[in-house]
Amino acid sequence: MTLLRTAPKVDRMIRVGGSTIDPAEVAAVLEEHPAVRSCRVIGVPDPDLGHVPHAIVELWDPAEAAELLNYARERLDPESMPRSIEVVPTPDPQRSSDRPHGVRVPGGML
Repeated sequence: MTLLRTAPKVDRMIRVGGSTIDPAEVAAVLEEHPAVRSCRVIGVPDPDLGHVPHAIVELWDPAEAAELLNYARERLDPESMPRSIEVVPTPDPQRSSDRPHGVRVPGGML
């Protein structure tokens, strides 16, 4: 029996100095934190290293943002550690622009 392993797409990899970082692996570590609802990691330009990881996270509890950095430091290699974390607001299900049509909310359906 042959096992296939899917390699990460090369164009999505982040080149940090002489290292190559898979942003999906960094995001997977951050998503293990209970306060993280979703996460994406991208490379942003850096004058010394070429690019560095930048995390965009949606948190269940925005007060946990500082704890997320400590959590990441304990679990990631220094070159994989996001140099910055951007917290984006969690969509409000009560606002019609933040939910798909047909989703039931208290008071009716859109």
